[in-house]
Amino acid sequence: MGTRAPTASSARNRARTFIVKNLESHYPNYGNVLPSDLPESVTIPESHKAALISWLRSLNGRSNSVCLNLETAGHLILTHRDYDTLGATIQVLVTIDGQSPEIAFDPRYMANAIDIGPTLHLVDKRNPGMATGLSGNFCVLMYQRFTEGTTKEKTSNETPSPAMAA
Repeated sequence: MGTRAPTASSARNRARTFIVKNLESHYPNYGNVLPSDLPESVTIPESHKAALISWLRSLNGRSNSVCLNLETAGHLILTHRDYDTLGATIQVLVTIDGQSPEIAFDPRYMANAIDIGPTLHLVDKRNPGMATGLSGNFCVLMYQRFTEGTTKEKTSNETPSPAMAA
């Protein structure tokens, strides 16, 4: 499929001229970013979705990543460390299909992705994931690097948040 040549228009506003170009293309091609097989999925129940999104958004500016792991069957454990190495965890009852990897995401982007769709499709800690909703909406979620063992080590500064139960 080809792309059409961009068309340009302009508008004047006092001393400035704004030039606008309409680009028609298939950019970005998210299919090139995602692996062809997304075997693992974690579904967050609708009853826990709002509380989890709220917790993730409360980390804005205090944490650069939230690590996900599934140490206990049926429980998603999210751990964050802020820039001062203070941390917190939250545990969510989830439906798991497969062996979900330990992986980290930016909390803001993860909150937005879960808002779009409560099912996270994951491959491993070095590949992006995808959040999908029942209506067909989806969102590509880029992973973040983290140091091995960061999510499992607890410090005296870490405060657990209560688990969200069904």
